[in-house]
Order: sequence, then C-alpha cells, then structure tokens
Amino acid sequence: MPWRLHLSLEEVTNARRQGVREGATEFQLLAGCTQNLSFDQFLEMNQRAEATAPQLHLKAFTMVEVHCFCPYREAAIEETLKK
Repeated sequence: MPWRLHLSLEEVTNARRQGVREGATEFQLLAGCTQNLSFDQFLEMNQRAEATAPQLHLKAFTMVEVHCFCPYREAAIEETLKK
C-alpha cells in the first residue's frame, strides 16, 4: 500500500485484515498532531481496527498525540485518555 498522510477508515480496516493474512501480531495506528481529522474520527478508526481483528495487539495514540487532541476537545489529558 503506498504511503499517504491519511488513510480512510475502510483502508485501515483492509490493512488490518491484510496484516492478519500475512501473520502480523501487532497493528499500529499513528494519528499525528493534525486538525484534518476530529478526535471522534480517530476513535472510530481505533474501534474499527480493534473490531476487525481483535487477536492483533493494537498500539494507538502516543502521549504526544493525546496532548495534541486536548485543545481541540477542550478537555484535560485525563479526560481524553478515559474516552
């Protein structure tokens, strides 16, 4: 799959399925610090990825990314992590 800044939700789901077929044990979602997608869209991407192949370990959202989400949500870090 060619590298792009953003993948659609369907592309993320397809990539996770492909990873399962190829023997992957971990799937990483990196959101970055961007305002192009909302926090809710990132959460949906995470939920879809988890539902697609729950046997894969899902690594998502670094602390830098969580920190970047807070101002957009007008929320504290603790509240963002609970979401």
